[in-house]
Amino acid sequence: MFESSPPPGAPGAPPHVHHSYDEAWFIIEGTVEFVLGDRRERLEAGGFAFAPRGVVHSFANPGPAEARMLVMGSGPATAMVEEVGRLSEAGPLSPDTLMEVFRRHDSELA
Repeated sequence: MFESSPPPGAPGAPPHVHHSYDEAWFIIEGTVEFVLGDRRERLEAGGFAFAPRGVVHSFANPGPAEARMLVMGSGPATAMVEEVGRLSEAGPLSPDTLMEVFRRHDSELA
């Protein structure tokens, strides 16, 4: 479990799928918009979203306010987020690099 603060108005996480683990989010503050399969939901503080393994999902903070959420997932989900964060410190990731990171963590961009 870790806390995340998606920046307001930014594109957010691209649509992706995890093949062997689930992911969930609890909104602490602000509003976060989720796409879960063919559903789109806007959740505010106290809201909860769940993406079972195999379901394409994405999320973003529509803005204009800040948002904070708890992200709950297995070790591979956390490791993937940490790797993307580490690599992103040097600048934006190429689509090929991002796809390779997802692939290493049994996930893929949709």
